[in-house]
Amino acid sequence: MLIVCAGTWLCWRNPWMMLPASLFLPFFIRSRQKQKKHRMWLQQQAEFKNVMDILYSSTAAGSTLPKAFRDAAGQMRLAPERFPVLLPEFERICGQLDRNVSMAAALTSFGERSVDGDIRDFARILTLSVRSGGDLPAIIKKTKDTIVMRMETNLEIDTMLAARKGELRIMTVVPPAIILYLNLTSPDYMDVLYSSLKGAVLMTAALGVYIAAVAAGRKILRVDEDGGML
Repeated sequence: MLIVCAGTWLCWRNPWMMLPASLFLPFFIRSRQKQKKHRMWLQQQAEFKNVMDILYSSTAAGSTLPKAFRDAAGQMRLAPERFPVLLPEFERICGQLDRNVSMAAALTSFGERSVDGDIRDFARILTLSVRSGGDLPAIIKKTKDTIVMRMETNLEIDTMLAARKGELRIMTVVPPAIILYLNLTSPDYMDVLYSSLKGAVLMTAALGVYIAAVAAGRKILRVDEDGGML
């Protein structure tokens, strides 16, 4: 709402315009949700890489898959700050197993809740392995290698795009900063934009172009959950 108020004042200097401007709030909230989902995806990938080591060691030693998940949950509880995303998920799986829910059903539910494509595929493969039999240690090791390769690729992409992301942040701030500066230092110069219909139309069009440019820039520079560029 503060952003809406500030944008309304910069564009129109008319408090009545706050009502139509508030229609942008759902789009802003949706954008923030996408950013939160993207951060969760990155965190989940980093956590899952470490969990794979535990699952692989346990299954390679001859443990069953339910016992391997319980072992992983127990080790994650020793350092819960390192697993804020996956620890609740593994505890939920263990709780389902304690209630006699099948391992396949628990894995299917876990895959549906995951925001990472690799983890969803891993859950599907494990579900098939539980039902039909398979080399669990080899499957887990292959999944870990795939996720590590994906993380390294994403890190390289982020490194290459770091400068462009900084430029985008600067360019996002510059237009409203210039308008604010002119309003504070030369209000008479800017009055023509706020005292006529043509000025209001021009400012509205400029706002639309600004929002579209920022959205396009963020979309271009964001790595999606499948490891590619949007």
